[in-house]
This record gives sequence, C-alpha cells and structure tokens, in this order.
Amino acid sequence: MAETFGYKPALLRKRIDLVLDGTVLTLPGKGGWSVDLTNVTEVRYVSMRVTGTISQYLVLGNDSGRHRLGQNLTIVEQNGPRDQEFRTSVSAVLDRLEHTSSGRPVTIGPAGAMGWAMFIICVLTLLAGLGLGGLVVATGALDRRGPEGLIYVVGMVALGGFFSWRYRPGQRPVTMPAGQLAQALRDGSV
Repeated sequence: MAETFGYKPALLRKRIDLVLDGTVLTLPGKGGWSVDLTNVTEVRYVSMRVTGTISQYLVLGNDSGRHRLGQNLTIVEQNGPRDQEFRTSVSAVLDRLEHTSSGRPVTIGPAGAMGWAMFIICVLTLLAGLGLGGLVVATGALDRRGPEGLIYVVGMVALGGFFSWRYRPGQRPVTMPAGQLAQALRDGSV
C-alpha cells in the first residue's frame, strides 16, 4: 500500500508530496522523479545553519543520478509544523531504507563542492584573522587602543581554525544507521 508524505520546501514554494510505494519513492508531477530504494548507493543527510536560515536535505544517489529532498526554514520555524512535516517525510524514507538497503549507513554532513566551499570559506576566515592580527601588531594599534581590538581577531582565528578543521577534505565521514537517524529526526535531536 502506498504512503503519501508532504512538506513545503521553502516559505514561498508550493507543497510537494512524496509517494512511498513498497521500495519505490516517487516525487510526482512536473520535474518529478522516482527511485527504487533497493538500488540506492549513496545516502547523505545535511543540516546547516547560516545566519537565520536552516537548510536541511536528504540526498539519495544511485546509478541514474542523485535525488534530493530539501527544505529551507528560518530559525523561528525550527521544530514548527513545516519542520515536523519535513522530518516526518525524511524519517519515513529512512525507515524504509533501513529495511531495504541491507543497513547502508547514512553519511552526515556536506560533501563534494559544498564541503570544499565550507572548507575554503573557513580557511579564508582563519587567514583574515591572522592577517588582521598581524596588522594590529605591526601598526602599533595594540599599544594605542589596548587589547580590546584583539577580541575580534581571536574570534576570527578561533572560529576559522575550528571550522576549517571540521570541514577539512580527506577526513573519514561521519555515518549513522538509517533507522537511528530516522528516530533522531522524529525526536528533534538532530
């Protein structure tokens, strides 16, 4: 029996409905797609917060390409009705994957171009902080204004260093069983 789930991907976009019939997930309509969950070779879940916006998406990859279920919402909408609809839809897909893909784990976090972009942005923040710190010391501004000016420099260096290490290329990906991620999404702990 087919199950239907739906959610609004963004505030100004219309609601989309997903049909989960056995092991086949379908996004009907114009620009829609269909994927057999038994043939999925890549499963990735990403949730990123940039300023006041949360972007979260599930990527299902197979030999014919990648299919993405995504949503953007504001911080205020987190754990609200739109967020819950998306989490319910993704949890249903993950639960079905748990039983059909022989326990294929879900990779957590960005990869590919998005992972590289995050790494480069963070390295540039780190370098800007180091450069700004060097300029403060070299121009004597530290002597004239005191150490308060270094607060921003320390913040840039600390955040740039931490996040560039976190998004560094070549690291071993973080994975989680599909059923465990589905439960975490339902509980709101991810």
